[in-house]
Amino acid sequence: MHGNVTYFNVNRHINPTDVCVASCRLCAFGKRVKDPKAYTMSLEQVWEVAGHGWSPNTADAVTEFHIVGGLHPELTLDWYCEMLRGLKVRFPQVHLRRSPWWKSDICRSARSLAFARHWND
Repeated sequence: MHGNVTYFNVNRHINPTDVCVASCRLCAFGKRVKDPKAYTMSLEQVWEVAGHGWSPNTADAVTEFHIVGGLHPELTLDWYCEMLRGLKVRFPQVHLRRSPWWKSDICRSARSLAFARHWND
């Protein structure tokens, strides 16, 4: 299809948090909210990590941010949306990729948000 042409993706993983409510048996990454070793980055920290060593004009420039991490029970849908917007504003040419678990986390956040809005009406 592409002959002798090879394409490469330069990927940077971003782990905004290791706090997770899933408790998957195979996971050695996730921590509980009250675990003293647990972390959750601020939005500014996420954007800073994304920018470490980043340069748009080099052969090894980052082409994709792969966003992974835990299912944090206190991060809101707005927080995730702001994180993604902030990455796109700062790095418009970089593709954003998220792990499959994001669908469940975004749905959980959306349900919580819808419930809160319904409850407060």
